[in-house]
Amino acid sequence: MNPLLRAALQQVREAAPTDQPILIQGETGTGKELVARAVHDLSRRARGPYVPVNCGALSPEMLDSEVFGHQKGRSPGDHRARWAGPHRLRRHAVPR
Repeated sequence: MNPLLRAALQQVREAAPTDQPILIQGETGTGKELVARAVHDLSRRARGPYVPVNCGALSPEMLDSEVFGHQKGRSPGDHRARWAGPHRLRRHAVPR
């Protein structure tokens, strides 16, 4: 096995059981979503939905609220009465 791939898989095994946010970076086509899926499948959240988010498609201003959520009134002009973010993104969950 390629030593770089072996090192990446070891990082996945170490990161998966933690409750820390994980940022996966790489060029197009390098397998970021495969790594994210492996982390999810090895985590305590494996029975929950897997919700891939292409952060490159989000504006820097909206990244935090789209990924981590926000509450009504936290942003100027924000009049939404419900929590938005990961809970809203679940409708895009990838079925098992």
